Amino acid sequence: MNTCFYIRSREGGLLLDCGASALIGLKKENLSTDDVDCILITHLHGDHFGGLPFILCEIIALGRRKKALTIIGPQHTEARTRESLMCFYSMEIAASAPIRFIEYATEQLVEIGSLRLIPFPAIHSRETNPHSLRLEQDNQVIAFSGDTQWTDHLIGVSEGADLFLCEASSFDRPIRNHTSVKDLLENRARIHAKRIVLTHVGEEVLTHLAQVPFEIAEDGAVLME
Repeated sequence: MNTCFYIRSREGGLLLDCGASALIGLKKENLSTDDVDCILITHLHGDHFGGLPFILCEIIALGRRKKALTIIGPQHTEARTRESLMCFYSMEIAASAPIRFIEYATEQLVEIGSLRLIPFPAIHSRETNPHSLRLEQDNQVIAFSGDTQWTDHLIGVSEGADLFLCEASSFDRPIRNHTSVKDLLENRARIHAKRIVLTHVGEEVLTHLAQVPFEIAEDGAVLME
């Protein structure tokens, strides 16, 4: 499925990216939109934020939600989400709906309850406002590359992380705006994360699995307890 990680903390449920298949993925794991309190977005491509209109449509249609849903993303997240919701469902978010948007700035700390979020620059399609994200909560650190070509900012975002989720769209073939397994191997000694799990893997990676010395995320897998 498209990129979407569900994180459960003492303060509630969080989605790290929300690709177009996010709602299907939640239901497959016996989760609902009621189990989501916050959604973090790395950039505005459909496989990373395209699930928002589906989730919002269900919340609006059911009309029972009382607690707030906080959506945190880069510049233009709110406008693009509202446009998508109108395009797909001819639906608007009422001013009274318990939904709020927060748009972060590069390398500016965002604090929501106990969650500390630091967005790092990423190299991807510029119009999507791409970022890598570092999340600190419950004395644990999760780093996520989002979609990005290799950049030394990944060293900072993953420093000391308990879990580093890193995209690897190719094995050793350079792909503009994306990272390869080769890039990670060349920089492995500089990445001081306790655990690295690959995501967003492409067909080339899947055909070289025996040569990939990293874990690879799978739908439904539990990565942390």
